[in-house]
Amino acid sequence: MLFIFSGLVLNSCQEEIDITEGTDPNGVENTNNLNSETTNFYRRVSMHDGSFDDNIDQNSCSSVILPVSLTANGNPLVISNTSDYALVDAIFNQSDTDEDIIVFDFPIQVMNHDYTTQTIANQQELNNLIGFCNQLIIDNENPITCIDFIYNIGFSVFNSNLNQSTIKNIASDFDLFNFIKNLSIDEVYAAQYPIEVSVLGNSTNTFITSDNELEASILGCISDLQSQDPNLNLNAILTNATWQISNITQNGADITAGYSSYQFNFVNDFTMTATNTLPPFEVVNGNWQSNYLNNVTSLNINLTNNAILNLLNREWTVTAFTSNQVNLKWNNEIYLTLNSI
Repeated sequence: MLFIFSGLVLNSCQEEIDITEGTDPNGVENTNNLNSETTNFYRRVSMHDGSFDDNIDQNSCSSVILPVSLTANGNPLVISNTSDYALVDAIFNQSDTDEDIIVFDFPIQVMNHDYTTQTIANQQELNNLIGFCNQLIIDNENPITCIDFIYNIGFSVFNSNLNQSTIKNIASDFDLFNFIKNLSIDEVYAAQYPIEVSVLGNSTNTFITSDNELEASILGCISDLQSQDPNLNLNAILTNATWQISNITQNGADITAGYSSYQFNFVNDFTMTATNTLPPFEVVNGNWQSNYLNNVTSLNINLTNNAILNLLNREWTVTAFTSNQVNLKWNNEIYLTLNSI
């Protein structure tokens, strides 16, 4: 009798969650493994959200661990808590035409998207981190910040190697991230729906009843977020093509001819090059940075040691962009159009 009872228990465990992703032969829906699309969504939503301090580190994949000392447009500040970020915004909002610059008192500590901490020794290391985040955004591997889970969440987990079924209770983003991170190839799981979520822009929470509903909600809020924060798309567009100046005017005068031979490449680590395709065939190095603040997207260009290109070294306002064209202006005096080659 004991042998028969044990067999029934093992069979019931396998019927609860099968190792097949999606809907198993026994009709169990919402079954996922470590390679499922739903698993990737759970992982990205549970990552550390570093977007709340983007006005100081330009990096939504990590956040600066407070307190930290810095200067904002030359004004010394000590940021001790999140409410102090408003001090930075107040300084930046004093002028619409100056270049907004943060200079940290290095070294600083940051928390990354995977909850690891890191010491940043200088601005170049911070630029490298920003470039890494930019690549995550391009690859759709960055934290998803437009939706939050309301915990607790339960997951039914089946291990085919051990023939064992368990219930995993998740109480935080950190717990969920580590649950997904530690899934083995022998494990499948199913969420215990409904799950309550908070979606950016919605005044009330929503209850999700299936994997399909969860994916639809996440994809919908990502689309809404990208439409509200065009800077995410601009970075991907700039780094995925080579550009040339098709038109530039200064105080109404067309000066395009002096720039038409240059080709510009924007790199994910926020370095850039301007290559002259005519003699003397020079390559000018520099850096770039985009920003989105108060519903305005800007593009900062800094190219070194070239008298002609010095005119481009400023913080441009991005007035419009598509996958093959970026329109810029500066202080209603200079208008610039970049086209991809």
